[in-house]
Amino acid sequence: MRRWLVGAALICLDGGDPTVSDDLAIAGKRMGAILGYAALAATVGMVLRFISERSGFIGRLISGFVGMTWSLATYLTVPVLVAKDIGPIDAVKESAALLRQT
Repeated sequence: MRRWLVGAALICLDGGDPTVSDDLAIAGKRMGAILGYAALAATVGMVLRFISERSGFIGRLISGFVGMTWSLATYLTVPVLVAKDIGPIDAVKESAALLRQT
């Protein structure tokens, strides 16, 4: 859903009037990168959960901190993926850089 909203926002910023088909076309063009990011995020989430379930208090604390950091760093990843022609890892780096700037 967010990728459609990002596409519509980009069209509006360019002075256009977005339609649902415009939004779907934008998301479709970047579907490979979006799916790549989804796989990356799922893998990181599974690893963090594995560490959390198999460790003591300190391990849960560390995995919780890493999870929070991951969530913050990837907050703008989908908008970056839709707006720029870059891969998922570069989009995560860009998202983290944008949050550091603000």
